[in-house]
Amino acid sequence: MSRSMHVFLHTNLPPARAAERLAAELGAQLTQDDEGRVFVSRPVRDGGAEGEAGGQVHSNFYGAPPDPKPDEVSVIDGYDTAFEIRCAIENEEVSRVEVEEIRQVEAERFFTDITERLGWPALLVTNLDILVAAWSPAHGRTDFPTGTTPDPPHWSLWRWYAITTTAEGKSNESAR
Repeated sequence: MSRSMHVFLHTNLPPARAAERLAAELGAQLTQDDEGRVFVSRPVRDGGAEGEAGGQVHSNFYGAPPDPKPDEVSVIDGYDTAFEIRCAIENEEVSRVEVEEIRQVEAERFFTDITERLGWPALLVTNLDILVAAWSPAHGRTDFPTGTTPDPPHWSLWRWYAITTTAEGKSNESAR
């Protein structure tokens, strides 16, 4: 089964500008397709696999609806940018399971590099329903227990990484 991997970011930038910063700071390639979508990718660092890791950088449209009910709130809601991580492996001898493992490693590498080099609050999420890790300038990095969700049942674990905005549009966490 294919898993999706996302790094959610709080950048205070339009997606195209966030992608430019990502590419520049991570030594990655920035591309744009005919529809104007932006992508950031770089070579895979797995010794036995050749290929690219990265994906589309876009506005976070996965968040809660306006005026959400308490059970619709998620830690993802305050993050303005989503970076979808995929892997394109060129070696035919690499199995599907190995590609999934490589994608997990590459997503974690992107997450770590982003937090170390850009200082943007970030979340690493699998399948949009498992919170793997979070980082913020104020609270550092937390790697969550297996099965932690970005949803209200696990609020006590991730509450320090929730970003809220005031009526004036100011957030409780400043992006660098």
